Amino acid sequence: MGGGDARGSGQKALVPFDNLIVFATNLDPASLVDEAFLRRIRYKIEIGDPSPEAYRRIADDQAALGALERCVSLQPRDADLLLDLGQAYLRAGRASDAREVLERGIGYQPGYGDYYLVLGIVEYSEGDVDRARERFERFLALAPERRAEVEVWLARTESR
Repeated sequence: MGGGDARGSGQKALVPFDNLIVFATNLDPASLVDEAFLRRIRYKIEIGDPSPEAYRRIADDQAALGALERCVSLQPRDADLLLDLGQAYLRAGRASDAREVLERGIGYQPGYGDYYLVLGIVEYSEGDVDRARERFERFLALAPERRAEVEVWLARTESR
């Protein structure tokens, strides 16, 4: 249990829980407070950014899909957020939503090749093989060094 709560009258009251104070910031703590203050904080836990793979696994969850939607509503032109939301929609079976988000992203940043790669997968999943191939070729035009990522998809469009 937590300690007593000193009131203005000097009386103490027992509280039925432990106190926990959380400071969350993306700034260097040393730039916010002095070193002595930091030494008095008993437990310090730094939580870094998730890796791209961990972030994408999180996006599989429906709650995370809602979080991505909220993030995009706050930063509607963020290329990575739009891409992640489009991929999450695709995994959730919402191809038309994926297409809308990714095409909006292309409108903001037409040189971001990953939009075309994912859009190609969306088009292919919906049976529009010709359009899928166009998307994959556009991806290659923007990122020729990443040909290996799209080879399988290109082969699939040729076999149909």
